[in-house]
Amino acid sequence: MKNLGSTLNTGHWHGDMPGLSDKAVVLATSKGCPRQIICFSPEHYAFQAHLEFDLEAIDLLIAADGEEHLYQQNKQLDFVQTPEQLHNHDYSQMNKKLFAFLDSLTQI
Repeated sequence: MKNLGSTLNTGHWHGDMPGLSDKAVVLATSKGCPRQIICFSPEHYAFQAHLEFDLEAIDLLIAADGEEHLYQQNKQLDFVQTPEQLHNHDYSQMNKKLFAFLDSLTQI
């Protein structure tokens, strides 16, 4: 988990939330999600975030939901961004942190 740092900007696209088992440990939270990252075991984690986002993925998601739908949600919901806001993010840092985290799992 040290590869992710103490703060991390991530992408989100839905309102689902992973459940918790008896041994699950919540490792990260945010204003928008009280279960941001969960550890179920040293080899099993749940991320309620999309660190794999890039501009191509964002374009596909915007096309699937429709720009007008996003504009409407942006007016009603605190954490929904407009297509322009989504396009203005630099996703490379969270991508690098995701790859470092995944690489660390191969060392277990």
